[in-house]
Amino acid sequence: MTETTNRLDVNDWSTLFSIAGKLTVLMLVLIPVQIVIFILFPQPQNAEGWVRLFSDNAFLGLLHMDLLYLANNTILVLVYFALAALIYNKNKSMVLIALSLGIIGTTCYFASNKSIEMFFLSRQLAVAEDAAVITSLKQSVYVMLLEWRGTAFTVYYFLNAISLLIFAAVMYRNSVFSRGTAVLGIISAVLMSVPSTFGAVGMVFSLLSLIPWYIFCVRITVVFFKYGKAEAR
Repeated sequence: MTETTNRLDVNDWSTLFSIAGKLTVLMLVLIPVQIVIFILFPQPQNAEGWVRLFSDNAFLGLLHMDLLYLANNTILVLVYFALAALIYNKNKSMVLIALSLGIIGTTCYFASNKSIEMFFLSRQLAVAEDAAVITSLKQSVYVMLLEWRGTAFTVYYFLNAISLLIFAAVMYRNSVFSRGTAVLGIISAVLMSVPSTFGAVGMVFSLLSLIPWYIFCVRITVVFFKYGKAEAR
């Protein structure tokens, strides 16, 4: 098979690039919104606090349980596909590995998120009268909170860090993206290698990773729109 038949024509993917660009802009809006919510309304520190929060303000409870990150990670899947399409020819094997790990990682995140379950549990607790039922529901809340930041969440963190690192490494040797953009991706991936659940250190690394990640997303959005222009022609 010749190199010509193996080549990926980016013009064939202009619609993907255009959609990915628009959705990445949305993601760039959602990230600071989530940060502001966390600053203005601190998260509960225990199970009782979570139950009380959902009882008092279910919407705020959903936001605190990372409901917006469900949207972010859905967008992230399309971002991964757009990145893969743009740099595929540079190193096909590594790009496919990065794409696979990224998709598996985001899937793990969907499995870890318990926002909807907490919403329905809180509604059941609000109307429960039997002591045994209330005790059982509260135990479910404890288990759900453990699962929320448990194995699936940790796997999501590590796999996405590895995926971003591989993508950025390939981008570094590809003319589509600047080396500065690739370096930002590498820095963000390294900082993401420490999950936010790993105590104070994890929180610091998580917050720090947002800085290069945000700039990285701004830069790749410009590229997405550049290659998405073919859709309009």
